Amino acid sequence: MYVVKVGGSLINHAESVMSVLKEYEVLIVPGGGIFADTVRDVHSRYHISQKAAHIMAIAAMDQYGHLLADIAKLPTLDSLNSNTHTPASTPAVPVVFLPYKYLLKNDPFKPSWDITSDTISCHIAKESRAEKFVILTDVKGIIKNGKLLKEIDAKEIKDRTCVDRELPGYLRKYRMNCMITDGRSPKKIKETLEKGLCGTLIIGKNTEE
Repeated sequence: MYVVKVGGSLINHAESVMSVLKEYEVLIVPGGGIFADTVRDVHSRYHISQKAAHIMAIAAMDQYGHLLADIAKLPTLDSLNSNTHTPASTPAVPVVFLPYKYLLKNDPFKPSWDITSDTISCHIAKESRAEKFVILTDVKGIIKNGKLLKEIDAKEIKDRTCVDRELPGYLRKYRMNCMITDGRSPKKIKETLEKGLCGTLIIGKNTEE
């Protein structure tokens, strides 16, 4: 089973993204997108606590998840039960994961805007024992000196990129790799799921360590 995070930045491409993903055995994790942006605005304007903002931002992922599920006519899941919390070799139907209920009971994170749906998706990939973890977003991958990187070690990511600040550390902690792929291209999504060749591979699982 693969875990695929669909970035909120892809909301205008949601139909084409989901038309591809529904054909594969994937656990789809939604980003926050415009729903999380509203939480950021409320956090700033009304000075709510970081903890409250963190919980509300996770709820925002559920909202986007309902949108994605409705577009693709896919079922949703809000817990990692016997249907998903199994070895990667076990087949799974495409399903959209709604993280709010699960993380209310199993949240390992200190509330911070440095942790977004990227790191949350990484955690879900680890907990579900995913064979592959993919982030679909609205860029081609990680750019350095004007060039698209085919791969980069997670420990080499120092500056802000297209992923959140905490993801590289969690990839190393969980000894996982992550493929960043341009979700605006159905062809690239397919190639990533079938061949793993598109975008930037962030290497957290270093066999030499």
